[in-house]
Amino acid sequence: MRWKSTLVLVALTVALGAYVALYEIKQPAPEQRRERASRVLTVNPDAISAVTIERPQTGAVELVRDGVLWRLGAGGVRADPTVVQDLLDATRSLRAERTLSGPDGHSLEAATYGLEPPVARLVLREGDRTTALRFGEATAVAGRRYLQIEGQAKIFVVSSALFDGINRPADAFRDAQLVRFSYYDAEELAIATPTSLSRLARGQDVWYLVEPLSDPADRSGVNRLLGKLAALKTVRVLEPGAGEPADPRTRIGAVQTLLVLRTGGPAPVTTELRFGAPLAADPTQVPAWRSDEPHLFVVPAADAADLVPTPQTLRDRACFVFFQSDVQRIDVTWEDHAWGVERAGPGPGGGAGEGWREASSGGSALDPMKVEAWFQQLAELRAQKILESPEADHGRYGLTAPTGVISVWTKTAVTPQQLLMGAPVGASASAGRYGWLTPREVLVEVPPAAEGLAQMTLDGLRPSPPQPATDSGPESRVSPAPPAAAR
Repeated sequence: MRWKSTLVLVALTVALGAYVALYEIKQPAPEQRRERASRVLTVNPDAISAVTIERPQTGAVELVRDGVLWRLGAGGVRADPTVVQDLLDATRSLRAERTLSGPDGHSLEAATYGLEPPVARLVLREGDRTTALRFGEATAVAGRRYLQIEGQAKIFVVSSALFDGINRPADAFRDAQLVRFSYYDAEELAIATPTSLSRLARGQDVWYLVEPLSDPADRSGVNRLLGKLAALKTVRVLEPGAGEPADPRTRIGAVQTLLVLRTGGPAPVTTELRFGAPLAADPTQVPAWRSDEPHLFVVPAADAADLVPTPQTLRDRACFVFFQSDVQRIDVTWEDHAWGVERAGPGPGGGAGEGWREASSGGSALDPMKVEAWFQQLAELRAQKILESPEADHGRYGLTAPTGVISVWTKTAVTPQQLLMGAPVGASASAGRYGWLTPREVLVEVPPAAEGLAQMTLDGLRPSPPQPATDSGPESRVSPAPPAAAR
C-alpha cells in the first residue's frame, strides 16, 4: 500500500505548488495592498475624455480631449499639455491620508468640512462614466484638504496638490506657445515678408539655405531661429469686436510676415503662421494666426520681428567642413612657399593608430598632436563676412594669383575644399583678406587668423627635440652605492 500513499503525497504536493503559483505568488505585497486601499479614485487618467472645473469665484473651465490635443471647450483654443497632464497625473496619485466617517456608519455633516457648498468641484468624464469630486476647506495640517466623491458618504483628507492644480485662472490652462514642435523634427522653414523670402531645408543633419540663394546654412543660426519660434508666447486671444468678421484670416489684415514650418517625425505636419501689422490700441503687439486654429492671438511685436533674419545671418561662415578622421591630405601655399601633410597610415606593428608625415616622397613623420591642433584651428576658421558677389571679379580682389591657398582632401570628396586668399581688405592688417571658397564658389572676407594658418611651416609641426638632462645639484653627482656583495 505504500505506493498509494506516495501517489497521494505527490498529488498534494502538486496541488499545493499550483495554489502557490496561481494564487499566493500573484497576491500583492502588504505595501501594495495598503497603497491600493488608500486610493480615492478608480478612474483611468489616460481614458478621461473631458474635465470640468467649477469654482464659485471664477466660473467653470472645461477641458476636452481632441485627439492628441486638449482644448478649452469643444472647438476652443489649445490647452497647455503640461498643465493638463499634471492635473491627470494628480488624479492618478490621489491618496487618502485619512478617511472620516460618522458613528455607526452615519454620514458626517458635509458643510462642517466646507463641502456643502464645495470650495471647488472637479468632474471627470471617462466614456459614459462620470466621477465628481468636491473639495472642501483646508485642514489644520498645511498642504492637506478635505475631499468627497459625490454619491459617497466618506470624507477623505488628501494632499492639496490636485486642488492647487485646478485653482487657477481659466487663461492659465491655455497653451501660451504659438506653435509646439521638436527641433529634431523640423525639416523646412520658409519666411516671407512683402520684400523678402528665405527658405531653409534640412538634408539629414545639415541645414541648407534654398532661397533666395543656394548655400549651406549655419547650424547655430538655424537653431537660434527655431528656438525663437518655439519660445514665441501669445499674450492673449484676440476676440472679434462688434461688427468684425469671425474669420481670423480676415481680421488679421495685411500680412507682414508669413512663416511655413514643416515637421517630420511619426506624423508630418505643415503649419502656416501669419503676423499682421501692429495693433492700433497697442503698437508693441501684433495679431498672429496659425493655420490649424480658428482663433486670432496677440504676440509681442519685437518677438515677431526677430523671426525675420537676413539671408546673410543664416549662411554658414565656416571656411572648411570636415572631421579630422576623414582628412587624408592638406596642401598649403603662401607666396613662394609650399608644403603639405598627409596621413601616414597604420603605425608600427599594424596598430590602429595613424600618424602624419610630410606630403613628399619619403617625408618624415610629424608630431600628431601639433598637426591635429593645427587642424582644429583650421576647422574653427570662420569668414568675417560673406560678400554679395556670387560672380566675383577675381582680379579685383587679388584672387587671380592668390597670395595663399589651403586645400583639404577628405576620404569621400573627389575635389578638395579650398580657401584662396587674395588682397588685404583694407590698409590695416587686422582687417583680414579677401577669400574665395570652393566648391561653394563664395567670396568672403577672412580674418588675420587665416593668414597665420597659411604661414605655418613644417618646422612648427615636427616633433620637438629631446631635452637634455639637467644638473639638479651636488646630490645628482653622488655615485650609487656598490652592491652589498662588493662591500
